[in-house]
Amino acid sequence: MKTLTTCFAQRLNKLNNEVVSPEQVMLPADLGRAYSLDEKSFYGSSDIHVKSIAEEHYGRVLSVQHNRNIQKGGVYAGAAGMVNLSYIGALQASKAILFDLNAYQKIFWDVVLDVIAATPELSEFKRQFPDLREIVKNKVKSIFMDANAFSLSDADPDYVPKVMGYRGLTSNEDLNRWLHMDSYQGDMMWQNFYSHIHDLAKDGSIAAITFDVCDYAAGQQLKQALNEEGHSHLDYIYISNIFNFLGGTSDFSTRFNAQGGLGVEGAKQNLSEVLNNDSLIISHNAVYSNLWKARLSQNVVCGSFGNRLCPMVCKAY
Repeated sequence: MKTLTTCFAQRLNKLNNEVVSPEQVMLPADLGRAYSLDEKSFYGSSDIHVKSIAEEHYGRVLSVQHNRNIQKGGVYAGAAGMVNLSYIGALQASKAILFDLNAYQKIFWDVVLDVIAATPELSEFKRQFPDLREIVKNKVKSIFMDANAFSLSDADPDYVPKVMGYRGLTSNEDLNRWLHMDSYQGDMMWQNFYSHIHDLAKDGSIAAITFDVCDYAAGQQLKQALNEEGHSHLDYIYISNIFNFLGGTSDFSTRFNAQGGLGVEGAKQNLSEVLNNDSLIISHNAVYSNLWKARLSQNVVCGSFGNRLCPMVCKAY
């Protein structure tokens, strides 16, 4: 195992201790940094993502796993929850960066990755996984119970945000049902790749950061960090349904306008800084081949899978 002072994860995780954006956008916190979405939701108003909601990943995971023309072993980045482990495994990524606007997500990943690194057998990880829910919850609570967590000078000093739950998993019964479902269902594809994921976590090759795709300063920070690691770009990125939120009426455009960015277009421009012409973009829906300035990779076979459309894997311009 690599030492903590030399591993990729330790170096990338340090980004989370650097507040690189204006204070109305990003705030320092005991967990590293957080985005200020409004006067109360300092840490993001969102549940922790574990399983995907209304997204079909099986066909996409198979397409990237079995397509011989997709180069495997590069640097992966992805938002949201456990489905990222499926893509990391299918692509046999050599390094990975897990990101989210919601700072709670980093707490979740730090806990999960520590257990994966220490647990070679999938069966043992599955046994421990339900208990991690309470560990994550207590970590979040402890941050907000600490009066020195960060300044609440512009808000109610007695305000303590509620501890968010696992998105789509509202009880331990739900969690266990999801955990033990058939391995060829949605996010559970990671069961087929656990050995590879364990090796990456053990070697410190998976980092987790709080990152907003519309935050230009944080994007430049990530670009510099990748260059320092000897990588000019991300080879793969999973963007989930982020652009749905950015393009809707409940996006965070007021804040981004202050930064000079504009929703989806700002995010596309920002992410293009860490992608190149061969970067694979994986979205939650084929519609993104129109929203994103991308062309379908000729190396990816897309079509129907059962009664569902196999969502597209795209190449960036």
